[in-house]
Amino acid sequence: MEVIQIIVAEDATLIRRLIVNMLAREPGFEVVGEAENGREAVEVAEESGADVVVMDLDMPVMNGLAAARRITATQPETSIVLLTAHHNLASVAAMAGASECLLKSCNPSDLVAAVRRAYANRTSRRPDAGQRMVSDLNLGDMALRFGLTDLEAAVLARAADTNLTYKAIAAQVLGSGGKALTEAAVKHTVERVMNKLGVEPRTRAALVRYVLSEVKGHTNSLDDL
Repeated sequence: MEVIQIIVAEDATLIRRLIVNMLAREPGFEVVGEAENGREAVEVAEESGADVVVMDLDMPVMNGLAAARRITATQPETSIVLLTAHHNLASVAAMAGASECLLKSCNPSDLVAAVRRAYANRTSRRPDAGQRMVSDLNLGDMALRFGLTDLEAAVLARAADTNLTYKAIAAQVLGSGGKALTEAAVKHTVERVMNKLGVEPRTRAALVRYVLSEVKGHTNSLDDL
């Protein structure tokens, strides 16, 4: 069985140990490191080359959002699963290049499944020549400014910054109620995003150009969340 190497980053010691113990008991999982803050998470990820980092969004020194952005920028094959207690931050977290963001109220089985999905999808996050990774784009700010839904934000992140087909995006993003999306649903979502952003012409290439022009020159305001 292929072993998934995992890092757990959480500043609350009791919660971190509970997550570590739960994941360590899962077949095919190996916890190779722990971190108490975002900066430690970045350092441990670089040293271990872990496959997946399970990380709290709200941590001292460097928050999980900033840490996720730094890890995905330097280690594109390391996936991030973020945990948050705040419903309204789920879409912003996704813009940091994380595979997904779960609420801390989720079931342990939800976290296990998320880790497996993150591991399975990690290689699809390699940046294309001439494009930057989602972690380098201030898409979270765009999502808030243009009133994008969680679904629209997640689809925008993949449509604007990867070469994934709409079919591949549908396989990665879940719709309402955790239901799988169809290729047609992804296309309709992209159309809604372009409507909200006022992108013309209505092509994916134009969407990519628009996103790059929007984020150019913007400061890294998400680091201060």
